[in-house]
Amino acid sequence: IAIAGGNLIPDEMVCDLIATTLDKTPGDIILDGFPRTLPQAQWLVRNYANKYDIHVIYLNVSDEIMLRRINKRKSEGSTRRDDSNTDIVRHRIDTFHETTMPAIRWLATRAGNITFSDVDSSEQESVNFTRILSALGWN
Repeated sequence: IAIAGGNLIPDEMVCDLIATTLDKTPGDIILDGFPRTLPQAQWLVRNYANKYDIHVIYLNVSDEIMLRRINKRKSEGSTRRDDSNTDIVRHRIDTFHETTMPAIRWLATRAGNITFSDVDSSEQESVNFTRILSALGWN
């Protein structure tokens, strides 16, 4: 698996890891960066929507801002190998649009125990954090 090359971990491996965590964790849990693919989203709903209230928070930000944030991280001394190569960064963004956006669109149209919040996260961290708390109803 070439994660450093901007590739995603296979769905089955990720779902197994998530299941291990969910199956032994009582109460609420926050999953950051999951699901990233349509099969992962469908697996989550199929296996856990009847056990948990699922709230998906999509941090909506433009490619331009993503690139600006990655470049800022690099200029501040980030040691992430996947930030250092422009081709890998572009691949990560392309993968997001091709692989993750279908999952996001699918989750946005689900009913039942799924709440979907499209949160504009193009501002400074404090503003974005306030928007996330508001989407969760924690403000």
